[in-house]
Amino acid sequence: MLINGIKGDEWLGVSVMAYLEANHIPKDRVVVEVDGVIVPSVLHNVTFLKLDQRVEIIQFVGGG
Repeated sequence: MLINGIKGDEWLGVSVMAYLEANHIPKDRVVVEVDGVIVPSVLHNVTFLKLDQRVEIIQFVGGG
């Protein structure tokens, strides 16, 4: 599995929500994409990371 282009097999079986929390990523400022499909935030708790997936986590940054 690749997470933002980095091998992340140690996260196999972990939910998207648990991954975000473990890595101190603010849940309200991200979009998670798995294999090219955006995962709605309401599904982060029930979406589990699997072998051979490509996961992208995009964080929003405020500014002006």
